[in-house]
Amino acid sequence: DKLMPIAVSEDKFSTRLGMTEIVIKDLNSDKKAKFRCKELVKNISINGKALAVHTLSRILFYEEYNLYGEGDQQMHVESFSYKPIGKLDKKLEGNFFTLLAENFILSKDNRISSYDMSKNLSREWVFDSNVCFLKRLGGPAKEECLLVGLKNGNAFKIFVSNPFPILIIEHGVEITSLDMNLSKKLMAVVDAKNNFYLYDVAKKESITSELKISQCMFSQDFENMYVVMGEGVVYVKSTEFEGVTAPASGNIISFKGNKVRVVNGETVTTIEVPFTPFLMHYMSKKDFKRSEERRVGK
Repeated sequence: DKLMPIAVSEDKFSTRLGMTEIVIKDLNSDKKAKFRCKELVKNISINGKALAVHTLSRILFYEEYNLYGEGDQQMHVESFSYKPIGKLDKKLEGNFFTLLAENFILSKDNRISSYDMSKNLSREWVFDSNVCFLKRLGGPAKEECLLVGLKNGNAFKIFVSNPFPILIIEHGVEITSLDMNLSKKLMAVVDAKNNFYLYDVAKKESITSELKISQCMFSQDFENMYVVMGEGVVYVKSTEFEGVTAPASGNIISFKGNKVRVVNGETVTTIEVPFTPFLMHYMSKKDFKRSEERRVGK
């Protein structure tokens, strides 16, 4: 749901409840935290233990802490919370909002703006088309990389430390979902026509495509594995193998190990991917290195 703000970082997931409440869930347990803001929550972003909330008139910064102290082994459903650590009392417009290690990013129309934690505008990137997709790819503090998809179909990488965007591909159709694999050699693209394309970045050529796909994401652990979603089904594939399918609805929020996580409203569903078909495929090709990777991953 594009109207409902959500945020994901490693093992945490956050979404808005109603108009002013925020819930943060630990994806590996039943632990959760919940609190209320005093005004409409427009966007949320999580980065490690840091949380930022973009409201109508300000940006609020929070930090995770353990309610029962470090090292406490008691089992509590709500065993962590967030405390306020700062705020920016300034109305800032933006459709996309991303918290980095020492910066935060706001994007509106064709402009992406980077602010430091002193709330100063540190850099802006202006494109010749509106930004339709923005994703944090990670990297060292002050040098993080962001993936940008535009309405005109161009895809860029930008580094917080570099004023010049790097053009990756010219797709030609408005981009709605983007991701890159671990080596950054492959790019997955979903466009506004609900078509999926897998690009070879160096050659700038599509190597496979599919119809009726709404979202794409690469595995965080395996170089050539990815997941796509369309018409109530997730498809887990590799570049050499068709893979497996499972019913699901909502938005893919992570693909780590053999687990694909999908969110629908406040509900997070975990789909465990059977790696046996991948294992047998690679063994049949005598690709023992990759078969061992899948065996360990399972």
